[in-house]
Amino acid sequence: KKNGWDDAFLAGEPFGDFLAEQDRRVATVLKELGL
Repeated sequence: KKNGWDDAFLAGEPFGDFLAEQDRRVATVLKELGL
């Protein structure tokens, strides 16, 4: 909590959706950086 983070637990499809969104976000940043 000291960093403003919350505990979260996702399983099944919600976890897969979370991973897919994170993958898209990282890919966008890497593309913008030319990597």
